[in-house]
Amino acid sequence: MQVYISDKAKQYKEIINCALWSTFYITWGLNTLWALHVTLYNDGSIAYNLAGIEGSVFFDGQEYIVKQCATDYSNGVETKELTCTHVYNQLSQLYNTNAKTGTLTYTIQNVLDNYLKNNSLGFSYQVVGTFDKQQITDLGNNSGMDMLTQIVSTWPDAVIYPDNKNIKVFSSAEFYKSYGNRIDYERNASEVKLTTDSTTLLNSVTVSGKVKDDGSYYFSPFVVENSESIQKWGRYSGYLSDERFTTAANMKTYAESQLVTEPVTSVEVSLNTNEKPIAGEIRRLQVNQDFATNVKLVGYTWYPIHPATASTFSFNNIPTSILNTQTNLSKSLKTLTNNNLTLTRHISVLNAGLSTVTSQASSLAKQATSLASETETLAKRISALENSNTMSWSSGSKFVDLSSNNGSQAQSWYSNLYSAGVRGAIIKLTQGSADGDAYVNPIFSNQKTLCGNAGIKFIGAYHYLRCTSVADAQAEAKWFLQYLQSNNIAKTAIVACDIEDSALSTDKTTLTSELTAFYKVLTDAGYTNTCDYASASWFSSRFGHVAKYSWIASWGASTAPDGADAWQYTDKFSRLSLDCSYSYNQAFI
Repeated sequence: MQVYISDKAKQYKEIINCALWSTFYITWGLNTLWALHVTLYNDGSIAYNLAGIEGSVFFDGQEYIVKQCATDYSNGVETKELTCTHVYNQLSQLYNTNAKTGTLTYTIQNVLDNYLKNNSLGFSYQVVGTFDKQQITDLGNNSGMDMLTQIVSTWPDAVIYPDNKNIKVFSSAEFYKSYGNRIDYERNASEVKLTTDSTTLLNSVTVSGKVKDDGSYYFSPFVVENSESIQKWGRYSGYLSDERFTTAANMKTYAESQLVTEPVTSVEVSLNTNEKPIAGEIRRLQVNQDFATNVKLVGYTWYPIHPATASTFSFNNIPTSILNTQTNLSKSLKTLTNNNLTLTRHISVLNAGLSTVTSQASSLAKQATSLASETETLAKRISALENSNTMSWSSGSKFVDLSSNNGSQAQSWYSNLYSAGVRGAIIKLTQGSADGDAYVNPIFSNQKTLCGNAGIKFIGAYHYLRCTSVADAQAEAKWFLQYLQSNNIAKTAIVACDIEDSALSTDKTTLTSELTAFYKVLTDAGYTNTCDYASASWFSSRFGHVAKYSWIASWGASTAPDGADAWQYTDKFSRLSLDCSYSYNQAFI
């Protein structure tokens, strides 16, 4: 397979022969990420000199745009580490001004037409499969990438899988296909990791719909729940509000589709080969005689030109019930019954003579002593293991802050962070307000889950502030609060406000008043662990500290800023574009 590179203007296009092929890999995640990574060494070639920001790398029929180029000089060798995103991400440069106000009914084709018809960037589009019409409020007045987010949130069955600049929207029935391939543990897979997670359980929601101009509801809020799940797992409650609905029946149908009534098990497979993955492929997964099911490929990391590095596949979450728990229980009961029959025979033998009873009793006593010793040893091992996994806080513990800008990384990426000393994470949840940016991090839940899988504690969530008035600040806080509650974020978590946008007031009194109003909405709802995040200079000049904690950014400083509960000391942690902080208060880990 040949890899090409070109400059931004595409005047020159050369084959790459100066790559460290062990660093060349493709990562893809369903509706989230498609990227290419490679490191080049300076051999004086035209290809090396073409490598630069906004240039293009071409591989396997797809174009990727260079978004990060890190040049490194070490031991007499010059290298460039390139991080490239699929060309379809240029939709972010396409801004739609053809806004449709009000709540209207759309097809996916209508949405694509509204944004992309006769666009100036050369994007084409098509819909593959059948979708129902849905209502959307105030479509447009944002970017092409926002359009994709709108599509997958309105039609959860939709899959965005472009072919270069041809944006294709598939239904699940059209995207997921079986080609007769299998995954068999210990045959063509070296590791199968099944991670069961109950954090997404949601079996009871209080729902509300559109509000009338006079402030009253079209229908009164009510509760939608799954009684079978509640009886089995307990009640996991949330709140769901959607302005699209004016009838209780339609709201109830939608709410039922959003319930998560069973814990889910995520599946990650390390193959024995570096075979080419097929996005959306359905495979038969066989782990042992008790566990076999069909799974859908929703993410991968692929090293196509380095055969020694195997592919890693991520598959869709499957219901925990598919692990045949009931079947295994039945087998255990059958084994227990057989053991009881055996015990009865032993008793009959023991009753045959006192000497036999005495002999076997002595033997049983020795076995009991051995079992007690083994039990004590096992208890000590379990205690040691639990202690080793307990994250005890100490001043200077490290935590990172994540957002969708970090992309949908594989589980190994998070495990590497843990190995590098990271013990906590604060994750961006929202930005702006319902009437403003209306932004929600689309991979928040995934980032939170993968952190937990790696042993990295979820510390809390943050909101990026864009307000221009006290009323606007309150609206942004309500937007943040809505998604804290819908994601079941504990009220003990850190709730931080990112105070750095250039649009914020330069008057210290004004901005302080806006922040006070913002935090009051959160504390009134029970989220009291509020936190200001800003650069050190802003803390002293742009606003008065009103939150409970101070998280201060001061990159490159030799010591922590005065009064810092947490100090963000770098944005290049472990040679990544990743912010990292030290904690000086136990609230931060």
